[in-house]
Amino acid sequence: MRQYLPLKLPAGGPVKLPPGIIPAQVTDGSYGEEPGGIVSRGDVTFEYNMNGLFEEGKFVLQTVHICDLPEVALQNGLQIYNWQKNVWADITPEKKVLSGAEVEQYIVSLSGEDLANSLSKEKRLRLKLSGEDKKPKTILPPALAIEGVTQ
Repeated sequence: MRQYLPLKLPAGGPVKLPPGIIPAQVTDGSYGEEPGGIVSRGDVTFEYNMNGLFEEGKFVLQTVHICDLPEVALQNGLQIYNWQKNVWADITPEKKVLSGAEVEQYIVSLSGEDLANSLSKEKRLRLKLSGEDKKPKTILPPALAIEGVTQ
């Protein structure tokens, strides 16, 4: 069971939302849902709806970080939907070391024109994980971390 609660953002300053605040929804692919994640049997498409952040028009989105990428995305590929051109585009995660820890993580950061092209008018973002083989794999959806400012 899922419940969506309204998000109150502090006024007049920078806002950083950690990964997991914006839920992923599977919109396409050969998959099944289990308590441990999504069982994928090939390509699977996730959609993130960020429209709730913009309802009052007081939040300006600056950067989206795509984090917690499953191994299948690193091995077989990751694509993002370009809403301006109506095409899927390959994206390559960068390896980053998290500050203050000896943990490496692959992250995709979108800002500026890349971010504008990746968001629909309704503030939706779509990611496709490629599944080269048809063997079932349990994966967790990538998580989004958000940075912006409130007015």
